[in-house]
Amino acid sequence: SDDSSEPAAIAEDGSGKPANSSPSSPLRLRGDDYGSEVYANVTLADGQLATVRWDGANGAPAFLTGSITPPAAAGPAEAAMAFLVGNVELYRLSDPGAELKVNRQEHDELGMTHIHFEQMHKGVPVFGSDIAVHFASDGRIVAVNGRYVPDIDIAATPGIGAEAAVAAARAD
Repeated sequence: SDDSSEPAAIAEDGSGKPANSSPSSPLRLRGDDYGSEVYANVTLADGQLATVRWDGANGAPAFLTGSITPPAAAGPAEAAMAFLVGNVELYRLSDPGAELKVNRQEHDELGMTHIHFEQMHKGVPVFGSDIAVHFASDGRIVAVNGRYVPDIDIAATPGIGAEAAVAAARAD
């Protein structure tokens, strides 16, 4: 066992060496690795490097940081979506335009802009799931974080009517 307090990524090949990943070959965590924080350096779609902390619950990126993209010509919401579209394999997105909806845009006292996306599944908000893209004052993306649930496979239409749902909730 390694006594180091430095978090380590787990190599996909089982070699125990730190893992590097790219959108074309994303780091896949083994089942026994879920629940722990796993870090890796990744090469993004545009060739730049970033550091990712993977979500221990589902293996999706929870926090990505670095000087991720050059200043964007588009507005922040468009640049944030373009980043996510360019990195669909890293985030395991199938249709970012349908899966992510801009929820809010904030500007802080440091001059940073924060774009918050709400995750949607077939038009229904996914409770507790969002992605925030953070821009430096010069327009570079400096961090992306949040909780995104990839690979949702559940019906988006209710199986019971509203009255039956209320009755079931009250009976619980």
